[in-house]
Amino acid sequence: MVGFADALDAMDDAIEASLGDGCASYQGPEHGAVPVCGIEVMVDHALAQAGAGAMFQGNVVGITWRKRYLASVDKGGIWQHGRRRFIVEATVADDGDWITAACMEAK
Repeated sequence: MVGFADALDAMDDAIEASLGDGCASYQGPEHGAVPVCGIEVMVDHALAQAGAGAMFQGNVVGITWRKRYLASVDKGGIWQHGRRRFIVEATVADDGDWITAACMEAK
């Protein structure tokens, strides 16, 4: 018998497989931080969010990943996705399974 947690994991696997943009690596902002490689991510090039504290849109890129692969990121950390680098500005969503960070692309 399949339990709810197993069904939820299967759904997350399907979401990741269908919406994923490939693997990326993350390196924290601390000098000498070891990169975490092979994290499946979804990259949203038109992230727009509004809330009580702030609103942003435009050049902000959202990077979403499963929390079980990387528990958190820090402001100033670097995502490397292909030939592109993104600097973390803030974590904007964390539902316990998925995390989204607002990032700016490094030119």
